Amino acid sequence: MLIDWRYFLVRAGESEYESLGIINTNPVAKTSVDSGLSKEGKKQTAKAALALKAMGACEANCWIWPSITQRAYQAAEIIAAV
Repeated sequence: MLIDWRYFLVRAGESEYESLGIINTNPVAKTSVDSGLSKEGKKQTAKAALALKAMGACEANCWIWPSITQRAYQAAEIIAAV
């Protein structure tokens, strides 16, 4: 049986901190709700999700494994919804 494995790596969109020009490298703060996606980040993620769909990602079945940051979880939810 031949299994076709494909991987799509996606970086989460712009965070609220990034939209304000703040560089926040504290790992604990990255899991905070305040460190979620900005409006622009949500648009970027939706655009990426549509591009993934156009490429045939998750046609039958797939796994989405986000990192533990707040914006990564939000991005995963948007991608899963599309």
